Amino acid sequence: MDGPSNLKRPRPDETRDEDLYFEDGSVILSAKDADGALVYFRIHKSVLERQSSVFKDMFSVPSPAETDLYDGLPLVHVHDYSKELKEFLQVMYDPGWVTFDPANCCSNWKNYSYLPFLRLHPDTPALIAGPLKLATKYQADSLRNRIVSHLNTDWPTTLCAWDDVAYAAVKPKPDSSEADEACSHSSLDESHRTIDFCPDPIPFISLARECDLPDIFATIFYSLCYDSETRSEKLSRMTRGDLEVLFLGKEHMMSFICGPASAGLGFWVNSGYDTDCRTQCYKFIILEWSDIVTNMMRGDPLGILRTHVLECRQFVKDHQDGLYRDYNYNGEPDDMCIACKESMADELENLRQKVFDDLPSFFPL
Repeated sequence: MDGPSNLKRPRPDETRDEDLYFEDGSVILSAKDADGALVYFRIHKSVLERQSSVFKDMFSVPSPAETDLYDGLPLVHVHDYSKELKEFLQVMYDPGWVTFDPANCCSNWKNYSYLPFLRLHPDTPALIAGPLKLATKYQADSLRNRIVSHLNTDWPTTLCAWDDVAYAAVKPKPDSSEADEACSHSSLDESHRTIDFCPDPIPFISLARECDLPDIFATIFYSLCYDSETRSEKLSRMTRGDLEVLFLGKEHMMSFICGPASAGLGFWVNSGYDTDCRTQCYKFIILEWSDIVTNMMRGDPLGILRTHVLECRQFVKDHQDGLYRDYNYNGEPDDMCIACKESMADELENLRQKVFDDLPSFFPL
């Protein structure tokens, strides 16, 4: 930051911002627009000091006698584009609180500070870039956290939130006995899978990288693993380096799933009820795991695992009549027993959590 010289003389390439030039402001910020013209913002030191540790430290230093003035006030020139500076200041000046309408999603959204950005909107990267970059630069931590929290609603960083927005569960009818059951525990119909549930991920990549958002970066790249109709178009707009991150990350993810998970298949058998489980149930576990791996190769391991978890738990629910194991007409087991089915559901859910938690290591920033 520095003070531009000879600013007292009016020039045609100087303007006062029409929205952020307050009569009772106590300091002037100036920044250049895209054409190089200076734009002035008359704002309040107290607002800047409360929000930004950088401005707080700067204003705590006594001003030298030769400090540049504009309109009779101290003038600080910042090396940012005036458009981004204005967006940053506008968000800083509006601390209002609103509640997101949860009507179109399953999450129990909490209150967030108002931000002028809509969820799942294609213009969000362009609108949010300036405020986020300057909140990071000027160490406006509270504001940065608000913006990141907003981004987290588009790119969830917890498995529960990811399930709520990534997979459109079949919602029970209002008069159903299961109406109060959380959406994340509803049965999943493959025809209701929301492949392109997120906004266009490509513009978010550079934003996540520039503003150091590893968790969001990882979920953005994971969303590109989907085998969707628009995937080829998305990949065509990625840089070579980002394509390498995507393909290597997917390879590392599948190696992790098929390595440690496959090695532990024998421990998925629940032998607490039947000494034959390790003989009779193990083969069904291997068959089901082979089917899971085959499906995961097409993309979305989290979704495939989730489907099998729900199927296993539905099987257990349907066999609550006390039957321990079903047999076919030849007297051979039709499937694994209830105990092993339940054990497999738990292990698959644990695997899902591990995969999600490790996404930043698969797709590193």
